[in-house]
Amino acid sequence: MAVLALRLLIPISVSATCPVLVTGLFLWRTLMPAMIDIDRIFREDCASPPSERTLPWEETRDGITVVVEPKPHWADDMRAFRLEAREYCRYADWTANGGHARFYGHIDTSGDDVMMTARAMIAREIADGLWD
Repeated sequence: MAVLALRLLIPISVSATCPVLVTGLFLWRTLMPAMIDIDRIFREDCASPPSERTLPWEETRDGITVVVEPKPHWADDMRAFRLEAREYCRYADWTANGGHARFYGHIDTSGDDVMMTARAMIAREIADGLWD
């Protein structure tokens, strides 16, 4: 019953501004067993070196916080999105220059969007029984 309730609350297409998603994540935390925890999944992924990570993570330098998007197999480099702005830079530039990296505008994605999409994806996978 809990899984059915969760599936009804999490939409197929995910938007960080969708209030249904936030409600779905809240219900997921109250209905799912304590042994499966999204935060724990993210912590365990962060134990790997950056080039081997599969989930986004936050980094802060020079007072700027970014969310680093993992590198797809076809990409040359990872991207670092500003947490609260629709801007990104190359991860190599971020690691070399920190807050002085050159950021480019992005039409619709911020670091918060990247993180919320990943968290919703994990919540859906847990609801589908893909995580033990």
